Amino acid sequence: MRLILDIHSKKPWPSCQLSNFAEAPFELDGLRFTCIEGFLQSLKDPVNQEEYQFLTAREAKERGSKIKWQRAGYLYWRGTAFRRYDWSAYRALLVRAYDSMFEANPAAVEALLQTGHCVLWHSVGRWSRHRTCLSTFEFLYLLYRARRIQRRYQRQKYLSDCC
Repeated sequence: MRLILDIHSKKPWPSCQLSNFAEAPFELDGLRFTCIEGFLQSLKDPVNQEEYQFLTAREAKERGSKIKWQRAGYLYWRGTAFRRYDWSAYRALLVRAYDSMFEANPAAVEALLQTGHCVLWHSVGRWSRHRTCLSTFEFLYLLYRARRIQRRYQRQKYLSDCC
């Protein structure tokens, strides 16, 4: 049994399924993305945001890496600017995106539940919010939050089925 699970697209399941690069289509505010990475990279590009919904994770990462958003410190979603360092407003957007992704992808939920009580880790992520649109801390927060919600849902389902 593993104690620590490193979330990475090139690691074995369930790790790869929880990566932002995993194919996990979801819809948010009328845009349908093939993966979370496409959504995250679209936040850097307010002009061509809709084009990211058709890109693979690697294509989106490559395209988004060319955009210099750090100096201004703003990310954009559907015409609304989010100050990158305002964790409360930006977190609400990220939570909606991850909730939508898990709701639309039973395989992602299964992978998340299969992590059991492992400590989740992301060795390839960046900790600095100044260098990335999703820091390691934020990514892990979103995964732990989703796992807690899914466990609660599974418990309630079990109790309602058996009683």
